[in-house]
Amino acid sequence: MAFIQNQIGLEKSYGYIYMNTGNFTGANFVFTTTLKEITGLSTSFTLASPSQDFAMTTDGRLKYTGLTTKWFSVSAALYVNSGNQTELQVNKNGSAVTGSVARSNNSRIFLDNFPVSMSTNDYISVFARSTPGATSAITNVSLSAKFIGGS
Repeated sequence: MAFIQNQIGLEKSYGYIYMNTGNFTGANFVFTTTLKEITGLSTSFTLASPSQDFAMTTDGRLKYTGLTTKWFSVSAALYVNSGNQTELQVNKNGSAVTGSVARSNNSRIFLDNFPVSMSTNDYISVFARSTPGATSAITNVSLSAKFIGGS
């Protein structure tokens, strides 16, 4: 039924993945001075349910499974136990989405409502770096995409 509803446009596409360690200790991540995908942590990401036209076939990657190209409002957040300058970036299919960068010396870094066009099997993920590169604990990462226009 959901497949039929989506075909006639009754359901809007959206997806959300998150990783939350549930404590302040966090999951160790070796930051470098170049952008590196946040994946392979000791705590796995979770695909929130329900997610319409999105899947997570690889940990930390939000994959669009819809049939038509659409524009999405993408948001990401990263919480680290570090006072270092940290940079967060959204990548699509492993390549940087131009302008999708947020920086902070705080433990929280946010990127809100950044427009990204996605076609079938495109995926988005969070990349990060820290200056200086160091091992820090990540307590929470989230990534979401919500339909804003297109077919």
